[in-house]
Amino acid sequence: MRQHAPSWTALRRPVGSPVALRETSILIAALIATFLFRERFGGVRLTAGAAVLAGIVVLELAYA
Repeated sequence: MRQHAPSWTALRRPVGSPVALRETSILIAALIATFLFRERFGGVRLTAGAAVLAGIVVLELAYA
């Protein structure tokens, strides 16, 4: 099996930071769906978004 080279960010920062940055795309996609496509931003999305945001904060604080 071929090994993948680590990304540029993974070489310069702890792994938590790039992972947290990648997870923000979920929040951005939910906001785009809400404002551009007029989808509902109900309780499930709000709860999931809060969980993602809390995870990002925890990862960033762990490596601060």
